[in-house]
Amino acid sequence: GDAGPESDYDLLVIVPDDAPPERRRSRLAYEALRGTGTAADVLVCTHSYFEGAVIFEHRSQGLC
Repeated sequence: GDAGPESDYDLLVIVPDDAPPERRRSRLAYEALRGTGTAADVLVCTHSYFEGAVIFEHRSQGLC
């Protein structure tokens, strides 16, 4: 949607592939944001997942 005064932040957190399960969850990010008054949606993914998604997107657009 369009950004406006009531908009929240969209955060992408990329963790190492060998990150423990608790680091692969958005809960830690939400805990860090608690009390800041910052509204956010948090997505956590591993480095290899992110890298694969970027390569897929570039290939689908003919960029590589």
